[in-house]
Amino acid sequence: HKEYRRQRQMCIRDRMEAVWNTAPLSIPSMVGSFVSEETGTWFEICEDQPNFYTGEYANGQRVPATWDSSISYLGMDDRGWICSVSLFRMDSGRTQRETLAMMPDDYGGVNVMHIGGESLLNLPQQEAVWFEMTQE
Repeated sequence: HKEYRRQRQMCIRDRMEAVWNTAPLSIPSMVGSFVSEETGTWFEICEDQPNFYTGEYANGQRVPATWDSSISYLGMDDRGWICSVSLFRMDSGRTQRETLAMMPDDYGGVNVMHIGGESLLNLPQQEAVWFEMTQE
């Protein structure tokens, strides 16, 4: 079972690597909105990459995004794509940086792990949180 899981991880990793090699900053398979019941936050990845909006998520509703940001790709390891997200708070003009690991899953969602900076997505340190893709 452990071996199967390792192979599956390798397979996901190969797929991710292939995606990045063809279009390093478009994260083509990840365009859309992602929500987390666990953290009460959502983010959106736009087609005209690199762009990434974040906002609050409560009672199944996405509150309009207060943050606009851009993603730059730093590399990849067993946690997924390592991305530096530069965030700009639209209402206060505040800017911050956050480093995330993003690992797509087989169900159209993405596991996001906070690695450095202040977590805008309300993520715990070094622990992946699942964001589900929404159909809206």
